[in-house]
Amino acid sequence: MNVTPDGTPYVQARIRQPLGLVELIDRSPGAIERHPETVFVQDATGVLLFRNDLQGPKVQGGARSLYTRVWMGLMPPQQREPGYVAVVGEEYEAHLPRFDRLSAHLRPMWILDEAHDVLVPRLLKKAADLKDLYLPYLDRADLASNPRRTDADFRLVCWPENELWEDIQRPTYGLCVPPSEDDLSDTACKARWSYWQARDHVVPPVLPPYKQDPERLHAILDALMASRTPDGREMFNAHRCCTVWAEEQWQTPHLAVAMAVAALQRWDWSERINPDLAEDDYPTPTEEEEEEERRASEAYTEAEEVALYMASSAADMAIIETQGLEAYRRVIRGEQPAPNVWVP
Repeated sequence: MNVTPDGTPYVQARIRQPLGLVELIDRSPGAIERHPETVFVQDATGVLLFRNDLQGPKVQGGARSLYTRVWMGLMPPQQREPGYVAVVGEEYEAHLPRFDRLSAHLRPMWILDEAHDVLVPRLLKKAADLKDLYLPYLDRADLASNPRRTDADFRLVCWPENELWEDIQRPTYGLCVPPSEDDLSDTACKARWSYWQARDHVVPPVLPPYKQDPERLHAILDALMASRTPDGREMFNAHRCCTVWAEEQWQTPHLAVAMAVAALQRWDWSERINPDLAEDDYPTPTEEEEEEERRASEAYTEAEEVALYMASSAADMAIIETQGLEAYRRVIRGEQPAPNVWVP
């Protein structure tokens, strides 16, 4: 996995609105070497932001990329080969004209990370870690009805083996079904899963298309690997940390990736988004940034309310206490008459 020897992640993942894109920031040694000129702003919590309009400590070097979707492909052990799980991202081609990047078409694919193991319990533990690293989660119930927001699309494409299908839906693995609070506390979840985000952060499983014909899946991936985009870029790439994939020793990695690639092609991203939401003239903030702005706005409103209250007359204080700050503002703007309130 793309982590330090002590397990610290090199990557940060977050959701970009309004299209629900996944933004990945990678500061592994290889990424810093390839992109030494990239500058990020670091906030008080250590989150790196790719924004040139923000103030704060600067961090230089690393890669920033956008994906329409990040899905996972899971293949169980086969004969004497280990099982394999891959994180596959479908590239958002931000450099294309607006119509081209939002229309239905074949997009470049990336293997972002991988894990393998002969023992299924350990394989599913690693799959849960990859899920927490690359599939960002943020509970924004306050934005659920916002028309300028698209839910990020995450899936686990699982090989159709009955035993594996049952295993991934056991709460004990925290992959597709969350453990109950009675069985496992939040503290215990954090101890069990190194990168645990939230109890409700699970990934829905789906079966791959063309599952009756594995050779077709292999052929789809082989064809993609041999293709290029109209402007000459490769249609398929793998991150340097994917050493098992690069060694090509086994068939399970090829089939796990092929399942995810075929599923991403079968269900096109453009079918689930509203193209009118795309903006060209300014960077859309992440949901984390929107949350921080909301908190800052609430803190400012609270401070403003305290200041207004302390500087007000007894009558004004009575209006604020009984009617609220907004009603008081409407009164002083002349938008409504002053209410009859009792003044001690």
